[in-house]
Amino acid sequence: MDKRKTQTQRVLALLENGETITSLEAARMGHPIMDLPKRISELRRAGYVISGKREKSAEGARYMRYELVRP
Repeated sequence: MDKRKTQTQRVLALLENGETITSLEAARMGHPIMDLPKRISELRRAGYVISGKREKSAEGARYMRYELVRP
């Protein structure tokens, strides 16, 4: 039996631990998560409520930081 987690499962595990995540952080992980917005969309379709907050880096780059919304 394959015990490896899918990218979507890994994103969910991070969010369920109270962490937030950005696309850059996801791409730099030991096992990179590619196309984070797609993974977030899959989780939302599965019924999870995930907020996205627009942020801006010191260099002016704009990005989204995702967080699981708890009831």
